Amino acid sequence: MPKKDYRAKIHTLSSWANYQVYGPKSRENILSPLYDTGGVLFPYTPMIQVQHATVNYGQYDLAHTNYDYMAYQRTSSPSATVTGVFGAHTQDEAEYMMAVIHFFRTVTKSAFGGIVSDPFDLQNRGSPPPKLAFSAYGDAMFNKTPIYIRTVAFGLDQDVDYVPVRNASSTGNASYGSLNKMLENSYVPLVLNIFVDIVVAPNPSRLRDEFNLRDFRSGKLLDKGYY
Repeated sequence: MPKKDYRAKIHTLSSWANYQVYGPKSRENILSPLYDTGGVLFPYTPMIQVQHATVNYGQYDLAHTNYDYMAYQRTSSPSATVTGVFGAHTQDEAEYMMAVIHFFRTVTKSAFGGIVSDPFDLQNRGSPPPKLAFSAYGDAMFNKTPIYIRTVAFGLDQDVDYVPVRNASSTGNASYGSLNKMLENSYVPLVLNIFVDIVVAPNPSRLRDEFNLRDFRSGKLLDKGYY
């Protein structure tokens, strides 16, 4: 039985979506290092700041009363800011950092493009950024929790060294593909802090059919991604 991984990770909701999100597992795909870790794995323990809930109440201002009268309206989805540290002390780490940066560039964009610019993916044209999953610290914490990514930010600091993403000597052939040349001519910092703002986003139809407060209170719904 494989050992459970308790580290924080942003990944696809199911394995069949891997190709759609990461693309082909090929040296000519900048995101291919993510296949080895099953998504964006935070190599060092991240800071996770959770905004568990905002409960909205309507306020009724009645005359000649000493207190406000409140009526429940709704509870907003939980959200969190994940602050992760990535290093580039080896070429593998540098390529992984570059893959993580480009992953967040990619999954925050919709499938925009016409027949000329994208003739091979007609069925997905116009689709929004993908829904992903967040896992961290075991089954009762974040357990394949469905999320959307709302904000991504990182700083390219001035007081750290920068290293090439890929060295020409590592391929043995300086003309090995256009992506290889691009990575040889790109630099990343030795240390990078990335800030990711996520919001919990369960499927509306599953939420309607599965959720009830009794089961949620007992913990029975934790293995279904509810948080």
